Amino acid sequence: MTTIICAKDKNKVVMAADSRCTAGHNITTDNFNKIVKIDDKIFYGYSGSVCTGDIYKRYITDIVRTKNYDLLSCKNELIDLFFEDKLKELLDKNKDIEFLICNNEVILQIQAHCIIEIESFYSVGSGSRYATGAFDILYNNEYTDLETIAINAIKVASKYDVYTNDNIKTESLDRTYIDT
Repeated sequence: MTTIICAKDKNKVVMAADSRCTAGHNITTDNFNKIVKIDDKIFYGYSGSVCTGDIYKRYITDIVRTKNYDLLSCKNELIDLFFEDKLKELLDKNKDIEFLICNNEVILQIQAHCIIEIESFYSVGSGSRYATGAFDILYNNEYTDLETIAINAIKVASKYDVYTNDNIKTESLDRTYIDT
């Protein structure tokens, strides 16, 4: 499987993912990019079936572009795509697939017939429990740079989850933060 974490603070949104790809219990590569950059405004990461994640790219891209990259206004179309569309059959067959999709303001988690807006950070994949715990401790106790914390959280997961490695890819976006 994999480990992907997405986090945001007042300055930036960061996604970090390991790059191990497996088929069953066999490692097929340790250099697979699990973060799909649609363009400079939005990207997503996915765990589970590589084929299923790639199939969704065109559909996700079309939806977010028609809504001017506003993920919250895309939510209904994404629900239709993932849960009511012909692609629902892919998710039903690949129940382990999870997505984190973000722009510079919003992180959405998509899995098992639900879409949830994430407040600060979330992790998906087989190593997610390790990455989440490590991220939480690092973020709350040694806050330096969000990207460094996300990378270190994935490194922790790679020590405990055989389906996660420490060859980590990242993407980030600067936030347009409005203090209310």
